[in-house]
Amino acid sequence: MSPTRRIGVLLAVMLFACTIAGEVAGVGPVSIEASLAGGNTRNLLKDWSSRETAYSTAGISLGLHPLAMAEIELIGEYTTYGQLSSLSNFRYGAGFTLIPTGDSARTSLLLSGFYHDRDYRDQVTDVTSTEFSSSEYEARAGLAHTFTNSFQARTGLVYRATAYGSDDVRDREALDWYTGVNVTLPGRNVLDVEAGLTHGNLDYVAQSTGGIRPDRAYELLEQADLNTFYFSPRLSRPLGSRTGISLTVSHRQFVEQPDSAVVYGHSTGFLSPWVASYEGQAVAVNVKTFLIPRLITTLGAGYWSKDFLTTVETTDGFLGPQVSTLFAEERSDEQRRVFLNLQWPITGRGGWFIEPSLYLGYVSNSSTIDVYDYTDLSVSTGISVRL
Repeated sequence: MSPTRRIGVLLAVMLFACTIAGEVAGVGPVSIEASLAGGNTRNLLKDWSSRETAYSTAGISLGLHPLAMAEIELIGEYTTYGQLSSLSNFRYGAGFTLIPTGDSARTSLLLSGFYHDRDYRDQVTDVTSTEFSSSEYEARAGLAHTFTNSFQARTGLVYRATAYGSDDVRDREALDWYTGVNVTLPGRNVLDVEAGLTHGNLDYVAQSTGGIRPDRAYELLEQADLNTFYFSPRLSRPLGSRTGISLTVSHRQFVEQPDSAVVYGHSTGFLSPWVASYEGQAVAVNVKTFLIPRLITTLGAGYWSKDFLTTVETTDGFLGPQVSTLFAEERSDEQRRVFLNLQWPITGRGGWFIEPSLYLGYVSNSSTIDVYDYTDLSVSTGISVRL
């Protein structure tokens, strides 16, 4: 059976199972949303290898509403890759959202949490950045208050954790605190400003370690904290009656990062959850318009300047490929993105909702480390159905 047919059968079975569950659960209104998507990317791994592959994704979510203020969500999603089948994975989990305050209350409280598990089809793969299955946890508490129709404020805490299937890789944890305001300005402008601090853990190698043997890669890791501050204002305004534009600027900065800390990079053959942590600036512009009848068109472009932790990659030495912190490099990237997203929402008389979509995106990334010099052109189509 072809991957497309397998996904189609999986989607049909999950829809049937959720429909039966909704009829017998007896927990109030039940909502079902199913999605099917497919596409092609010219650079799946986001590096200079430029591995092109087609992919397909089928997903289903079941929403249960035992109380007007509560929702329980169950999800399942399967993704398959044509040329890199070892990355095919099944993601499933559950979550809840609780809003104990009424719709008319000036102060609102939100409590939520979820658990997601991701299991890969094959643990034996040369794609080390996603080699290990993992479980994700999140707990969130948010408080918002409306002072006037033109001024709202919010604050909250978010706890995130990722537990890896490999015993050698320590779980990653982070606690985020955020606060923000939303202000309506003259001239139909809206300013939203958010700032926050992330406190998390870090596993790293000391820069003076020298050569690294694969069988001792994780024995050499030291532990520390990694704190990051961010600040992000966004200005939005309408352009006529059917178009809106937003400009977002952001700043991220490490706070007291460990001196001489080195993380394993993409080409070393070791998993490093911390290689994606960075500081820097970004600016992005999004335009959303309804000028084309029955079509939501979103255009976006952005620029990111990212300074990462010092990174060690595989080097070609006299005795072949070598990993040594003596060759660790400062990694700085400049990334540019543009995208076009088209959505065609259709609502039926019976309350069902269907939305076909098309996405086109292009990314250009330049880096001080050659392995991260890449471009990527992605195109995908999808359809979601909500009952």
